Amino acid sequence: MATKSSKSEKEVLPESFSILNYDYRIGSVCDAVFPQNKGKKSNRTSLAKLFNKCNKSNKIVIKSLEPRPSEFDNMSPEQLKKEADKESSPQESEPNTTKKSSKSDDERNKRTIFVGNLPLHCKAKDLKKLFSRYGNIESVRFRSVPIAEPNISKKMAFIKKKFHSQGQSMNAYVVFETEKAAQDATESNGVEFLNHHIRVDLAINSKQHDHKRSVFVGNLPNDVKVESLRNHFLSCGEIETVRIIRDSKTGIGKGFGFVTFESSDSLIMALKLHGSTFNKTNNLRVFRSSKQPAQNKSGPFKFSGTTSSKKQTIQAAKLRIKRKEKKKNVKRNKQDTSRSIKSQKSSQRIAHSKNNKNIR
Repeated sequence: MATKSSKSEKEVLPESFSILNYDYRIGSVCDAVFPQNKGKKSNRTSLAKLFNKCNKSNKIVIKSLEPRPSEFDNMSPEQLKKEADKESSPQESEPNTTKKSSKSDDERNKRTIFVGNLPLHCKAKDLKKLFSRYGNIESVRFRSVPIAEPNISKKMAFIKKKFHSQGQSMNAYVVFETEKAAQDATESNGVEFLNHHIRVDLAINSKQHDHKRSVFVGNLPNDVKVESLRNHFLSCGEIETVRIIRDSKTGIGKGFGFVTFESSDSLIMALKLHGSTFNKTNNLRVFRSSKQPAQNKSGPFKFSGTTSSKKQTIQAAKLRIKRKEKKKNVKRNKQDTSRSIKSQKSSQRIAHSKNNKNIR
């Protein structure tokens, strides 16, 4: 500790001061300053000289202080080891708190519903008015907001209504006070709300997809609307949900989506729309939705609703290389056979001419 002795040694320097455009903070001196011979005067004077170079007007006196007594000072080595083991071992309260938090999250998810394909001008009071008949609502959160600028957050974009020009919709999560109310609210799935057919499902089931009743639709325009794609497949049967895969930031479509019907019998009619024109510009690609791409004899892989993995793309590239090598080998064999035939004919002509000369 450093103190100033202008009139009395009891006057203490301020906590911080600046000298020669440098800021200094007065505090405890660590043992690393005096690694050996702590009691000698020479070590204390060397530290005083360090301060005197900066401030020559006042004399600095260095005093060493004894460390504060601790409860561990009088313990034996065995007791210290036990205390160290206690500190290193995990506390009993920590896992209990994590279990409680995970249980509370699971319980909250059971009371939460996912609402998709909401219009951008939708407000929290509109959703509360729609779902309040099923039970008391705890909170409403909007997600997947298409932002206009990359530097602005989704929250600020929603507040200031700065949406992307090609953004069509957003999603929301509605939390009820009871699980029964959330389950009853799923009856609103497919209901027309603010000129949009909304998708309603429990939050725990929002990422699940029924491939047996769905078709994959590709070659969609980036500014596709759910309503226009729904109307295109409406003649095939009752539609449960229409899902367009969009960019998480801008909300622009990625060019493909899924249409889920209420019955699997509608897939036969939906598959007949493969190659049909959509919005007078795009020819749709319609396949059965599946978890993994199916293998086909005509080609290495058939696209059927999911992108091929890295391993499959490598296999497809190897097959293409083999086909090219086969064509080259066939061409070489033909050239070799033609050359051999020509050489045989020429040798026969030479032999025939020699025989004619001998006869003469």
